[in-house]
Amino acid sequence: MKHRLINVMRWIGRRVVLTPERDHAVAKWLILVCWLGTTAAAVTVAIGSPTGAGMLAHASDIAKAVGLNGLAFLIVSLVLGIVLSLMYVPLPRLALGSLLYMMALSVAILYYVKSGLLFSYIAGIGYGLAVGLIGLAVIFLIRKKVGRVILLGAAGLVVVAILAGKLDEQELSLQVTGDAPATIDVSNPGESGPHDFTFFTYGSGDDVQRAEYGAEVDEVTPTVDASDFITKWPEKREAFWEFGPENLPLNGRTWLPDGDGPFPVVLMVHGNHTMEYFSTDGYDYLGEQLASRGFLAISVDEDFVNYSNVSGSPNDNYQLRAWLLLKHLAQLQRMNQSETSALFGKADFDQVALIGHSRGDRRWQWPGITRLSLAMMKP
Repeated sequence: MKHRLINVMRWIGRRVVLTPERDHAVAKWLILVCWLGTTAAAVTVAIGSPTGAGMLAHASDIAKAVGLNGLAFLIVSLVLGIVLSLMYVPLPRLALGSLLYMMALSVAILYYVKSGLLFSYIAGIGYGLAVGLIGLAVIFLIRKKVGRVILLGAAGLVVVAILAGKLDEQELSLQVTGDAPATIDVSNPGESGPHDFTFFTYGSGDDVQRAEYGAEVDEVTPTVDASDFITKWPEKREAFWEFGPENLPLNGRTWLPDGDGPFPVVLMVHGNHTMEYFSTDGYDYLGEQLASRGFLAISVDEDFVNYSNVSGSPNDNYQLRAWLLLKHLAQLQRMNQSETSALFGKADFDQVALIGHSRGDRRWQWPGITRLSLAMMKP
């Protein structure tokens, strides 16, 4: 029995040593391609699943993703290669193990982000095969002199096309029915208008993540209590923001045209990016443009109810967003009536526009939002 066990161990040792025997030059290049493919996937997940705010946190996420993937790639590819060697598979075993790892990682990532089991398998395996085939094609071309010329020529054409702006050109055919809207009588609507404007922020004054709503806020506003219907607010979300549903802030970035007013009001709401990537300053360009043309523009902050890969989303997310917007309208009315506010007498609530991106736009479709908004805008 002991002798048989020794023979088995010797056989396993020989098979382990012989694992890379078929991984010649092309196979080694393919292993590199698979590592690059898995690294790209891991970095994509890290960027889309931040664990903190700021460039340092994002850089740390990416570094951890690259490091962990590199370690997993090495271990899993080696283990799979050894298994294939034990099975006497007559193929480059380490390269095949690397390819299998890339497919498995892709499937796992897609399934993790709730893409569905079938789609995850199809897309994940497809991604692995596509990267592998493209990698083999590039390797083949690199090894041939004419191939190197082709690759350099193709790369040059891509660069020239990008510089010339050809990649984004599309022919659009749009058929308009009915009466066309009135045109804006300016040579370029993207140019700034005649109004100077003032920028300021309003908010709780207690924000620990963004100074413009914390220590550097220009006008302090009260918080609002949503705890009656918001019951899902994990500890990690509260630890990040340092507040819960019972004291949600009313924060806004405001562009106020110079002059007596009142000015038409435009509320802009960002989409459901991950909460650690702050979104409210994304409308700065539009706020400045609107204010220069005589609109009171406000970028409403709802970062704190956005999705997080660490803490998920609050329950009743659409209703919460619409409810917060109504609270903003009510607060703006109070500011419009307060002599101590920069907005005193500046807002024309007979002319209010609500615009947004992605989930910031869908809130307008929530049943009753328009009716409730109009009711709150009237004293």
